[in-house]
Amino acid sequence: INMSPLAADAASSGAQRRRRRWSAIAAEKKRTDTGGGDDSETYLQLLVRAAQDDENGIVQRQIEKDVKRVPIPVEEPAALGRVLTAFAARNSDGGYCQGLNFIVSLLLVAVAEEDAFWLLCLLVEDILPPGFYSTELHGSKAEVSVLTQLVARYLPTINPLLARWSLTLEPFVFAWIMCLFVGELPLHLVLDVWDRLLVDGATVLCRASLSLLRIHEPALSAAQSIDEAMLAMQSHRAWAAGSLPASSQLTSPLRPMASSEDVGAALSPSLSINGQEVSAEVFNTISFLSALQLYDQVLPDQLGEIRRRALEQLLSSHRSVLLKESMLQLGKHKRTLLKALANDPAHAQHHESLGWVPIATRLAELDAELAARVAAIEAGLAGNPSEGGAAEVGSGAHVDTCGGYAIACRLRLYAVKTRKRLDAYLKAAAALGDDEATPSADQAPPAPALPQTGAPAAARSGYNEASLKAAQRVLNVVNELVSLLDKQREQLRPACDRRILEARAAHRHDRTGKLLRGRKWPPPGAAA
Repeated sequence: INMSPLAADAASSGAQRRRRRWSAIAAEKKRTDTGGGDDSETYLQLLVRAAQDDENGIVQRQIEKDVKRVPIPVEEPAALGRVLTAFAARNSDGGYCQGLNFIVSLLLVAVAEEDAFWLLCLLVEDILPPGFYSTELHGSKAEVSVLTQLVARYLPTINPLLARWSLTLEPFVFAWIMCLFVGELPLHLVLDVWDRLLVDGATVLCRASLSLLRIHEPALSAAQSIDEAMLAMQSHRAWAAGSLPASSQLTSPLRPMASSEDVGAALSPSLSINGQEVSAEVFNTISFLSALQLYDQVLPDQLGEIRRRALEQLLSSHRSVLLKESMLQLGKHKRTLLKALANDPAHAQHHESLGWVPIATRLAELDAELAARVAAIEAGLAGNPSEGGAAEVGSGAHVDTCGGYAIACRLRLYAVKTRKRLDAYLKAAAALGDDEATPSADQAPPAPALPQTGAPAAARSGYNEASLKAAQRVLNVVNELVSLLDKQREQLRPACDRRILEARAAHRHDRTGKLLRGRKWPPPGAAA
């Protein structure tokens, strides 16, 4: 078998064909993005704006460090920095994420500088799942969750083999997909994966990961220690040098497999194909590409739906954590406020006039709504929704048919009402303190009071300062909660719109079915 074309793919005609294909894809992305209106910016305009941005210093320093940390040598490191700088300026919401330097280093090997920028935009904005390189890395974490489900289905022995050495799959595959296999595989294999990625989409990440795991499975099974198990999971990094993985028990890739039941079947462990000896590099290449093609045939068609659900679950878990933190902070400062008010009997008669009773009611309602919202999210994550599509937890929880949007709006309404009450209370209490601390002109100055040991000065003059500080802290927490809920509503709105459209379509279908079932056919008087 003559494998010289595969071994020299990055040199000669193969590289030229790839450059033409990738450059055409980049030109289409550029034409689509820069021809749509006045707000679209070209590559040079983004570089100019980034150079004039005074707040870009931290990002620029991080980019300058990461330019030197790439696995593929770049002829012009300054070009790598410019591409990353322009992308950070374009992606102002997500900013720059470490790992993008790996991506751009490969792109600059294949195409010119500006084409590399537009291909990077295409990958992050259109091909990879949303939030793949965001601050919270929601998209990449969701992809790891999808891959974990696929491994349990197609390679069920991997997780028990890792668990034997107290290892988990997630750290390994997360490193693979975050760099899109750059630095993990030999260059010719990475380029092949990327050819498929630009055409087939993010599904290729799962296919490539499953292919690697399938090849590593025999070595992982033969591992006698945790060190050997970790080497088995990372042995593909030695392929570029032409060496074998930790175990030579690789499966022959040339046997046809017709169904998903054949996935994972162990075949010939020798380094020969059809009876002919081949090098380790050729054998590893053929094994990987064959497994990649195999999983293209057997992966489920509903992979996009699995990815969407994994991302929604991850975002729901993140929202639950943030709301829990707000609930804890609110409870802590509310207890401090109640204690400060209880220690101020001198101004107890003012509490009712300042509106403390409705504030306490609002705080209790807000606390209950927060607890109900967190419980509803956790019940949904546990897979225990009520009939209406969400968990019915607590007195304040309502059936959520909009993917969390309706409940977030309701919770925000409680938070805004509480904020208004607290703001009015603080203003009135501060004014009352000023009035009490400043005697009127016709009043005699008060007699000097005897010093009271242990009592702060603020508590003996004007309104209780401890109460004002505690109320201000509660108001700050409520303000942060309103901002958090605004962000969550913005994230949840697309899912709400989609579910509303699905519900309307289902309602129209059901109504049409009822009309047809209730109509007699053929109609009376029609010819037989």
